[in-house]
Amino acid sequence: MDSVELYDPMTGSSSPTGSLIGRRALPTAVVLADGRVLVTGGFGGGAAALSLASAEIYDPSSGTWSGTGGMATGRVQHMATLLSDGRVLVVGGVSNRATEIYDPSTENWSKAADTIERRGDGHTATLLMDGRVLVAGGASGSRLQPFDVTSAEVYDPVADTWTPSTEAAR
Repeated sequence: MDSVELYDPMTGSSSPTGSLIGRRALPTAVVLADGRVLVTGGFGGGAAALSLASAEIYDPSSGTWSGTGGMATGRVQHMATLLSDGRVLVVGGVSNRATEIYDPSTENWSKAADTIERRGDGHTATLLMDGRVLVAGGASGSRLQPFDVTSAEVYDPVADTWTPSTEAAR
């Protein structure tokens, strides 16, 4: 879909706002430090239903969407986490170890260290108080032979490294 609605928790109602530039199913969204919303990846429309590498930004003050730099890797069932410094870490996607960081000040993406495990559907990514990101769970493998990922790992954005959670706590 490309339609978007805003939910008002005070009134319990939704109202339409500007439409996405492109149609997406299962994208990931994260609120940026300045209040805008970054939407990444998802499945594109059409018979091929390919994973998208594109990204868009919603500006709530104008109700409009604008394109921004695209990711290197098409993603669906991925996670996006706002880092302490205002950048956004994008992790995983269906059987994907690739990690990227979006810098809203330059609208550019950069490659980050790959995760230890492939993580797709159902993983979490949580910003820790010290600025690192804990990524846990998910599924990996193929659509025909998925398996659960029961491990967790921690990303350090300063060192650009992933550490198994059992070692990261030391």
